[in-house]
Amino acid sequence: MLVIIKFFFTGLALFLVNKVFNSAPSSAWIYVLQIILTYWLVSSLLGFLIFTYKEKKISRSIKMYIYYFLRWKNYEYWSPYFFYFPIVGVFLYNILRCRSIGAVLYANPQVPFGGLANKTKSQMEDQIAYLSKEVILKSSVLKSGPASQRLKFLQKWLSETKNSYPLVFKPDQGQRGLGVKVIHDEDQAQEYIRKNNTDVYVQEYCSYENELGLFYIHEPNKQKGFIFSTTHKIFPSVVGNGICSTADLILADSRARYQSFIYREQLGDNWLSVPKDGERVQLTKYGNHSRGAIFEDGSSLLGKECIQSFIELFEKIPHFYIGRFDIRYENRESLLKNKNFKIIELNGAGSEATHIYDSKMSLFGAYKVLFLQWRYVFNIGNYNRKQSSNKKSIFVFLKYLLKSYLNAKKISQ
Repeated sequence: MLVIIKFFFTGLALFLVNKVFNSAPSSAWIYVLQIILTYWLVSSLLGFLIFTYKEKKISRSIKMYIYYFLRWKNYEYWSPYFFYFPIVGVFLYNILRCRSIGAVLYANPQVPFGGLANKTKSQMEDQIAYLSKEVILKSSVLKSGPASQRLKFLQKWLSETKNSYPLVFKPDQGQRGLGVKVIHDEDQAQEYIRKNNTDVYVQEYCSYENELGLFYIHEPNKQKGFIFSTTHKIFPSVVGNGICSTADLILADSRARYQSFIYREQLGDNWLSVPKDGERVQLTKYGNHSRGAIFEDGSSLLGKECIQSFIELFEKIPHFYIGRFDIRYENRESLLKNKNFKIIELNGAGSEATHIYDSKMSLFGAYKVLFLQWRYVFNIGNYNRKQSSNKKSIFVFLKYLLKSYLNAKKISQ
């Protein structure tokens, strides 16, 4: 219905413009361009009016839109497709340097395509299964199918593992926090399963409130690995004054204002609530930049002994050479003693050294890190390729890459 309304107003706008100026486009191409531009303007205006109506406050809506466009001055908020465009050149350079278009697919031999794309959460879970149960969260996969059968399987799993709500539900094949949700009871589980007919990765909830990302590299021709990047993930919050709504507090915050649309979606009914004086409202509980978490360089967070302990832990995973471990921990004191932490996710060769999203880092510095990171990926992959008798098809990979992209679009919808 909304699309029909948009086309109607587009046609009306074009008619009025041509009527007022008493002129017609000089060519068909200009006319098509005029239609596209007018449709975009009408869509934007209608979107703003609908949003303003829901917000019930035009000044707040205007501020949100202004900050949304102003945020593009900082690369950490850019679209990944735009931000990663220069990496295409890096790929081509490394392909020529390694003389192999598929070298990158061998970075982690036991992970499909090295974990570059299309890997599932459950496949990556198989890798950390080599580690102590003390640092691993219980998990399972609800295969796509009738909702009733999936719920029965979930109840059986909860009973067998002696687990309980809350749980974390994720698409088994997902990225950038898409579709990740904390499920507090069976009603929420039913709703999630009903709306998502893809394979769902179910994970035990970790109550630790702090998170970091460790990007680990172990060159196969070297004896020891190292931590390439440490990211301190911050879950932002605002403090109430008893007067302003949560929405207005976010728009007054010098950093949170740029992600107000994300917080609005996640806060739901609490968006317009008025927190008490001194009450702290957490804006997100997900450790993803795309879900509103703040990333900072955490290289000073860990001591040498702690880093060495993590390296020794990661080295227990056979034939895993490059990727990022996302870790929840109780506090810094226990972390330095390598206690009270859980690995909540492992990402392969396609993951990021996420400290590049620190607001203090320059765009040049971020690309310098990424260029070096992908050099390591290709070097490791090329070395493993030469040692391997199992050849991997780049065409099969491209097929799965397309499948992964379409799956991500499906999840986002």
